[in-house]
Amino acid sequence: MQTHHDILVVGGGPVGLVLSLLLAKQGVPSTVLEARQQGAANQDTRALALSYGTRRILEELIVTGK
Repeated sequence: MQTHHDILVVGGGPVGLVLSLLLAKQGVPSTVLEARQQGAANQDTRALALSYGTRRILEELIVTGK
């Protein structure tokens, strides 16, 4: 089954996934393309630093569900 979306997000890292989530919450469908196999991110032990602004955006998504 083919699905057509006008927005294609290349990269399923933190930025790509948050963008796709924000689009979905606005009713805009998107497709995320990721080169790694499903579940591979669970094996990534690198640290992730977030700016204060990014932290606020993520907190707002969690608290309000926007």
